[in-house]
Amino acid sequence: MRKIRLAELEQHIPDELMERAERLSIIELKLLDKNLFSARIVDDIPLEVEVQLYGQRIQAYTCECEEFAAHQICPHVVTTFLRLRADKRKKAEERQTARRQRAERKPQKFNIQNVLQQVEGDELKAFVREFARLDRQFALALKARFAGRIELADSFDKYFQLLQSAIRLEKNPKGNFRAGGFKRVQQIIEHTLHHAESALDQEDFAECWSALHALFEVLPLLERALDDDRVLPKVYEPAFQVLEKLCQRELAPQFENQLWLMLLDLAFETRVQRVGLLPYFRTQLQAMLYSQERKIALLDVVEEQLDESNASIQVEMQLWQINLLIEFGEEERLREVFLQLPPNPRLLDALIRDLRQHQHWQAARWLVEGSLAQSALSSAFRPILEDELLTICIQLGDAEQATELAKKRFLASRRFTYLDQLKAISGRKWSRQRKALLKTLRQQENTYAGQRLLGQIYLREEMYKELIQLLKQASSLELMLELDTPLHQEQPEAIAQLYQDVLQQFLEQHLGPPAASKIRQVIRHLYELEAGELARSLVHQLRKQYGWRQSLMEELNIFH
Repeated sequence: MRKIRLAELEQHIPDELMERAERLSIIELKLLDKNLFSARIVDDIPLEVEVQLYGQRIQAYTCECEEFAAHQICPHVVTTFLRLRADKRKKAEERQTARRQRAERKPQKFNIQNVLQQVEGDELKAFVREFARLDRQFALALKARFAGRIELADSFDKYFQLLQSAIRLEKNPKGNFRAGGFKRVQQIIEHTLHHAESALDQEDFAECWSALHALFEVLPLLERALDDDRVLPKVYEPAFQVLEKLCQRELAPQFENQLWLMLLDLAFETRVQRVGLLPYFRTQLQAMLYSQERKIALLDVVEEQLDESNASIQVEMQLWQINLLIEFGEEERLREVFLQLPPNPRLLDALIRDLRQHQHWQAARWLVEGSLAQSALSSAFRPILEDELLTICIQLGDAEQATELAKKRFLASRRFTYLDQLKAISGRKWSRQRKALLKTLRQQENTYAGQRLLGQIYLREEMYKELIQLLKQASSLELMLELDTPLHQEQPEAIAQLYQDVLQQFLEQHLGPPAASKIRQVIRHLYELEAGELARSLVHQLRKQYGWRQSLMEELNIFH
């Protein structure tokens, strides 16, 4: 019966056992460690039950009674299941109640009359009243300027009405902002933030939150009026900075808990996710994880969102879940998640980048290895993951696997970046690794590309004798022209003899102007390498040996 959900108890436990469990009562329930709970129950004698949960799932449980020892289940365990389920439902209902109260709150009017009643100066009040009646922009500016000094039964209403009025005033008949309208609304937002900061300085934390809360509640109005709502994260960034300062203060426990519940509710609303504010809420919520209960609650909500969220934020939710599991040290659960991830390149790329950024190298390794083990992974994305795994193994100091990966990637791509990595990883063992690698390359198909790759390795490793032997066996002018540069200084006699042999073999196999043109290209190449003596010697020999070939002599006549 392990790993069932608390909501499904009735489907797995016999009715008779449920009835016995409901007659018992728990005298003490406490959290021992992370998601491990302990309950004390008095039946005939006091008994202790332990239950380990993972969110809503039952992971493990035990009881001291003889019935549990015989059947691995007993009414004491079931009683504890029922109590834990009831507690979780109660917390969920608290969040729903907070959401409903916010929705049912009856707004109070915040208008110019209220402002003037609390500002001194009868004559000024009369003037301001008249002017505000004629100029709506002035009326709005007046309310924005003095909002922090106006007392209403609920401060949220005045800030919400202020922002709501500012947005409505700047919209055209189509519902979008008029020219310059959003800029003017931003000024009202700045006034609201100023009042929030002033309230924070005066330790009026409820007033501070009312202003911030109003800003979050007008988000749908701003989104509908904007042509491009991608600017909203930048607009709201200062509000989150004030929110962070507020949460760092010594708040009353009840107020702090209400704030946590409201932020938890706001963070997962569609409007927040749609405009890109979720990362800001994510940062703040994780900074408020002061208890194990909150950690479990947050992880539960995130995992619920993974099933319910639209595709546009699936990556963000997956990132959040994985980072929470890492933070809570849930390694076994983390590996399970990685094995169940779909082989989606966009998702995997985002997860790997996030794990690398936070230097969660071991978790990144589990993720990549789990993805590579999936047969559904596209062949085009597999080399990218192998590159990631190579980088991760280097960071973790796993020289053995990094060596194999670097060798595999070099042989598959023939990019020398991997050869350099292989050399760096091998250290003192490089000579042995190089020997094995060259043996593998020699056994592969004897193509021009393969010979060229071997020659390039010989050059990089200054293996000049092996290079000479390769060029001699290949007998290819193109290969010599590409690889011979250092040999003129390191192996002058060998390269001279090699040129004589290869040129002679070439001319015996090729006739006509194309062959003559190729010989001219070779001689010019030698002159460019300042191997003039060798070039003149070859010209002299060719004239003597092939003087009867007219096209060749015409090409050689340009050299003196």
